[in-house]
Amino acid sequence: MPHDGNKCFLRGYEIPCQLRGILSGIAGGLAGSSVSFLLHPLDTLKTMKQADSTNKFSGWIDGGLKAVKERGLYHGLYAGARTAAAGSFISSFLYFSTYESMKGVWSNILPDKTKNFSPSLAAMTGNAVSSLIFVPKEVLKQRCQVGQLASGQKALSLMKDIIQREGIGAMYNGYFATLLRNAPGAMLKFGIYEQIKAMMISRFQRQLEPAELFGAGITAGSATFFAVGISTYEIALANILKIMPSTSAQDLSCSLPQSAEGRQGIGLPSPSRIPGMIKRFYDDSVVSAQVMLTK
Repeated sequence: MPHDGNKCFLRGYEIPCQLRGILSGIAGGLAGSSVSFLLHPLDTLKTMKQADSTNKFSGWIDGGLKAVKERGLYHGLYAGARTAAAGSFISSFLYFSTYESMKGVWSNILPDKTKNFSPSLAAMTGNAVSSLIFVPKEVLKQRCQVGQLASGQKALSLMKDIIQREGIGAMYNGYFATLLRNAPGAMLKFGIYEQIKAMMISRFQRQLEPAELFGAGITAGSATFFAVGISTYEIALANILKIMPSTSAQDLSCSLPQSAEGRQGIGLPSPSRIPGMIKRFYDDSVVSAQVMLTK
């Protein structure tokens, strides 16, 4: 979004600069919720396979077919999808609006020689804020995916049951582990994106077109995925879910226990984690959709 002093422009139209963060948040929320809903079946398959401690499923395709046969298409693959999409909109709104707002704050705080770190630090701040919604949303979504949502029960009703049984802390299990996983990727992604954008503007001596911004976003997201997407956190989390009782799944987003690595070791993801890897790739590339709408 180009700006000149106190003037900001969106697609050639002047807008109040105060709207920059809000518009960025709305665009990010729409992108995040759309990706969340469209790719929810892949996330369901990943969670079901990770929670399958009794080897009920031979693979993620077999798990999906059995889930559809037993519970139908919607309840089998889309359980918790609407709640997840709503939560993704809110968390993505917080993420991108905080990011846009904090870029200027960090730029004013940091010395001149380190101002290039402003986007990365703004992304880390946005991640910490958005995780206040993201983590409870993930906990609730995963409880729905492994069958804890009773027939006819609403997701919000299940959340109330979880809080009554286990306390509000149950909804935030894994908050710091999530930050350890997501914050480095966010810092790298937005740092790369802003550097690519600056290099392109310097070379072309003009404001970038939406297609060029899209390319910069895709490049940054893809680079981040291959750099940190196959993380030890993801692999260890899969091991945690495997050693847990498949029906209770008491803490689907817990912090990493010492037994996870010792039980199976840390290695490359198996084919059963392909759905999660695909979804993670698109999650890392959501920034490209967001920048198209706000630049």
